[in-house]
Amino acid sequence: MSRITWAVAMALGLISMPALAADDQGFYAGVGAGLFSVEISDFESGLDFDADDTGFRLFGGWQFNEYFGLEAGYGDGGTASETIGDLATIGIEAEVDIDVSGFDILLTGTIPFGDMFYGYAKAGMFFWDADIAATLREDDGDGGVITTQESDSA
Repeated sequence: MSRITWAVAMALGLISMPALAADDQGFYAGVGAGLFSVEISDFESGLDFDADDTGFRLFGGWQFNEYFGLEAGYGDGGTASETIGDLATIGIEAEVDIDVSGFDILLTGTIPFGDMFYGYAKAGMFFWDADIAATLREDDGDGGVITTQESDSA
């Protein structure tokens, strides 16, 4: 094993030691990733949007004791994109992008089940923003295409 590999392994081992010896209070941080999915069905207009992307969450908190804590985080759902309609077949299509992100603040509750397992629950608020962008292409009837772009934020 080279000296650099050995030094990195030792440094990682020493960094993880406080986590093994940590008590039930103090600061913690983490990162998460998962699937962000958006499904919109409007039977009246025939709109059927179903797309997904990879999202992530960064969070940190303070555990006050073995049972209660406070956590805050930022989540970004990525951008769900889909083309609705078909310009060649029905003469109209729309490329739709939906991006959702936001911040949260949560109270956490933890119940230990023995020395190694914990059950937990979180309750709080998620303050989010959704950005929607659409590019609409429509057959003008003379062999050309009319392109319109719209965007909104909620």
